[in-house]
Amino acid sequence: MKYRHFSHKLSEIVLFFITFFVLILLWMFIPISHAQALETALIPNDPHYSLSAPYLNQIGVPKVWDKTTGSRDVVVAVLDSGVDIDHQDLRQNIWHNIAERANGIDDDGNGYIDDFDGWDFVSNDNGVGPDTSRKFSEAGIHHGTVVAGLIGAVGNNDTDSTGVNMKVKIMSLKVMDNHGKGDVLSVINAIDYAIAMKADIINLSFSGPESSQALKESMRKAHQAGIIVVVAAGNDNDDADSGNLDFFPKFPVCTDKNSDIDAVIGVGAVDEDDKLADFSNYGSCLDLVAPGVKMLSTLNHESGTDRFADTFGGYFSGTSLAAPLVSGTAALMKAQHPQWSQEDIVAAIYLTAEPVDFKNPEFTGKLGRGRLNAAKASRVKFEEVELMPERQPSVPEGILVVAPATDGFGEIRLYDVNDGYIDSFQPFGAVSTGLSFVVDDLEGDGNPEIIIGKDKALFIYNMQGEKLKRIPLRSNFDSKINIAVGDMQGNGDKEIFVTHESGTQLVWLYSKEGYDLGQFEGADEKVDGLRIAAADVTGDGAVEVIVGTTGRSKHADVWVHLFDGNLYTAFQAFTAADKMVHSEGVSLTMADLDNDGISEVVAGSHAGNSLIRSFTYFGALTGEFVAFDESFTGGVHLTSGDLEADGQDEIIVSAGAGGGPHVKMVDIQGNLKDEWFVFDNSFRGGVRVGFSK
Repeated sequence: MKYRHFSHKLSEIVLFFITFFVLILLWMFIPISHAQALETALIPNDPHYSLSAPYLNQIGVPKVWDKTTGSRDVVVAVLDSGVDIDHQDLRQNIWHNIAERANGIDDDGNGYIDDFDGWDFVSNDNGVGPDTSRKFSEAGIHHGTVVAGLIGAVGNNDTDSTGVNMKVKIMSLKVMDNHGKGDVLSVINAIDYAIAMKADIINLSFSGPESSQALKESMRKAHQAGIIVVVAAGNDNDDADSGNLDFFPKFPVCTDKNSDIDAVIGVGAVDEDDKLADFSNYGSCLDLVAPGVKMLSTLNHESGTDRFADTFGGYFSGTSLAAPLVSGTAALMKAQHPQWSQEDIVAAIYLTAEPVDFKNPEFTGKLGRGRLNAAKASRVKFEEVELMPERQPSVPEGILVVAPATDGFGEIRLYDVNDGYIDSFQPFGAVSTGLSFVVDDLEGDGNPEIIIGKDKALFIYNMQGEKLKRIPLRSNFDSKINIAVGDMQGNGDKEIFVTHESGTQLVWLYSKEGYDLGQFEGADEKVDGLRIAAADVTGDGAVEVIVGTTGRSKHADVWVHLFDGNLYTAFQAFTAADKMVHSEGVSLTMADLDNDGISEVVAGSHAGNSLIRSFTYFGALTGEFVAFDESFTGGVHLTSGDLEADGQDEIIVSAGAGGGPHVKMVDIQGNLKDEWFVFDNSFRGGVRVGFSK
């Protein structure tokens, strides 16, 4: 047998070969019924797809399939217990070394004879599949085939189910025996093989307690070769802190800890509710989490046997199942953007991960960047930056700031409209009420602030979550505070306008420093409270204040005031025929929808349906549409901004009370431009949203 020459120190290799490197099988068999599949844009015709749909939908894979279902030019090396390469739902996606022939000769000169299908680094031969002729464990014999199926079971072929990629190439490199055990030398040799054979991604669904400098060097070589290495975090979280990788590090997931390069993506497991799986490790070695509970996939199959009669099954749990979802997503990204570098793909995945700390408060800061979101990752755009050797994310077109509107957890989240989640903070701790706020650049210095109304005061935060100022309000009402910002006097200094949800129809003015500038009547009739917006609607260069009712109005729902507080005009935005709940009034924002330099008044039903209308300042209707399904009765919240950087504002609409975490960007006709799901899909408290360039 001919072997490749390696430069690793012989003493170290022998030490770790003899000192057993525990490669723990990272999944367990748990008989739990699967969750109901969600509706998707593309539903493959595979008979068991409904069993895979829950976790594929959880990470948004079907939405990526509208862009790409994968490519057989992308190669994922699966270092595991062997893959059933003749499996009916895998064989089309199995990688082959086309430079090799089955002739007993090393045709391509890579040091491995007849490695047409890959290599078995345990037995040192070319048999890359599970070997049932020897003693085995059920877990060990199926493990590699399960992992391969999650990455790339062939899709839409009316067979079994589908992986993250319907099309891909799986390189089977066997580094574990039939019981799921192996040694570090096999892993190092397999990584070197994957580098030499130009794999794009390496999946390592195993873990052990021993560190190895030789393995670390091998990982670094893979990284330098442009390969994305994805590693399972391990399943040791059975006792107090036993799963904390900062106390009890595991390898290879912690290989790059305290390193100057991020050589591996460490992956933990969450359940269908994004809660950390009770077995999953956690800590600073994690970069992401992904679904890893009650999973189903391809099984090692042998025709004519009872024991291996099934080609698909489960249910399995473990971080071993979470890692291939990340590997599969990286492969999808490579298929969608073949010109992207390793750094581009990893950055897109990291930037768009869904935060899950708020669902796992006891593991805050220990679950990496969040839960994998393939759909959002597929929407990231990169552009070449002149004079820069590396590709950089495109210049952000704006920041969405969101918070629960009613029942919630007091968290403000920031999203880049291109690149997804940025950060979050809880200005008042984990309160159970919603937050009322606006986003504006008060100082005009290019650094927007978040102004929050709470407890008879305004709290001003920067976008990093640092409190800058507290402004006590002269108004002494306990009801929710509504806020707008604008230069009402046209002198270059912005004012803050405050109304209350109930108890008064007055509008209070404050300077940005917090000085009381007076008040005026917001409505020319008795109303219970007012909502507020501000913009130049007349084209005179000064901001007008626009207020709308929070409750039933006899004559008008919207009033427009000049800079001195005098009423300029009033009109009724909705009538009884519109089937809105008049007792809840209107939601308001201002938007220049036609790029003429003058803002239109945009009013939405605050409860009832999700009807939205736009008006000129004197009440002429310029457009209308329904934002959400007509069966939805929670109303809407509104803001606006020039998200497309074309001089024309878009309307940003989110669901009102009782609604989910859905935020849409639409034009004046209601045509969808983009959309985001900013909290967990089960959240039903409505969303407040702000925007800043």
